[in-house]
Amino acid sequence: MVFQEDPEDPPEEANYVVAEGNRRLCALKLLKDPKRAPATMREAFQRASKGFRAPRTISVVIEEDEGERRKWIERAHAGTMEGKGRKAWNTTQKTRFFQNPRNLRGQALMDYAVARGFISKEETFGRLSHVVRLVGNPVMRAAIGLSTGSDPTELFRNRPAEDFDKFLVWLLDEALNKRLGSQVLKRDIEQKANSLEAELGCSHVRLPEPVSLSEDLKPDKAGFTSQASSRSQEQAARGSISTTSMNSAVSGSSHQADVSGGDATSDPEVKTSESVNIPKKPKLPKTSKVMPYSEEVADLLEQLGNYKLSSLLYSISSIPVKEHVPALYVTAWSFLDSFSVAMGRKSDGNISQFWQAKFLRQDPYNFSRDEANAISHAVDQIRSLGNTTKHHPNAAGFDGQQLKNDWQLILPIIELALRKHLKK
Repeated sequence: MVFQEDPEDPPEEANYVVAEGNRRLCALKLLKDPKRAPATMREAFQRASKGFRAPRTISVVIEEDEGERRKWIERAHAGTMEGKGRKAWNTTQKTRFFQNPRNLRGQALMDYAVARGFISKEETFGRLSHVVRLVGNPVMRAAIGLSTGSDPTELFRNRPAEDFDKFLVWLLDEALNKRLGSQVLKRDIEQKANSLEAELGCSHVRLPEPVSLSEDLKPDKAGFTSQASSRSQEQAARGSISTTSMNSAVSGSSHQADVSGGDATSDPEVKTSESVNIPKKPKLPKTSKVMPYSEEVADLLEQLGNYKLSSLLYSISSIPVKEHVPALYVTAWSFLDSFSVAMGRKSDGNISQFWQAKFLRQDPYNFSRDEANAISHAVDQIRSLGNTTKHHPNAAGFDGQQLKNDWQLILPIIELALRKHLKK
């Protein structure tokens, strides 16, 4: 199955992109001309090509509609589908095609582990589904120090590199041996998450700002690495390096850095502007110091006449996030729990059930499937981490950026629910 690279080209002059059958076509090309094969495979293709007569033409289906292409590719690789499909893809291939955010997050973490050398690409087979199950749990992600932005493949850590690596090694080992069980339950994942920090001998340190895992993969540049700046930040979080010396390491100042009693030139990771031309450090995007706020929601709550909810919303919107993340998780969870009851939720349910994705696609919300799934996931994260923060002696939600992102998604459903309720 192929489609035109440029739809405006005349068919007889067009270049075509292979949507389905690309491996078969590649095999035909390499059998016809084994010299085009990778060096490690060239000899094998030369042997296979002996006596092989490549066809001069092949039959193809031209399908310009992307929806139709995806339908037939899904039938070919999503499994037998009760006779509709044929050979199934493995978990990794399905993840890359279907773009499920939950699976993409796990796949991105596996790709990171391969790039870091913790595991080979071949060793990832058979582990992805278990990794997805584990990091799909918000309590486990909070324990690991793992978070994502709007793009599920862009991962961040809020733990020092040394601690994060310990969690990653454990995760890869668990994905191979499945000591928790291949169908481990949510409560067992969360129980394990709450004990892992002590079991692995990790510190309690959390970084003031999340570090992108892509930064950990950047190569050295003139002896000054992106990891060096993030490690300096981590040392500052531990209290082992002064703010002045950290700024010196990042900016290239000629001041001596007081690290364990040495100077800047005695540490190979800390260099002065006299010895190396240090590139400018990229600027982090600016973020709000407080939670997202909706004046419309505040006005509607005032019309509702519920002082508790108005007071909770004010607290959520006023407290600085950076220093009060666990408290804000509990407060946001308390607000949503009380608000959903005020909107008619039965006391024996919970907010995740009240705002299931299927309900968010109906009146008064009418969100798309993707929007509904994202909002429902945000609600579940706040419920799970708020509950854990309140009741567990050590585990808590610490990722302020993720909390702000989730709250931004949730505010519209609060407004819509209020408008419907006040019309009654």
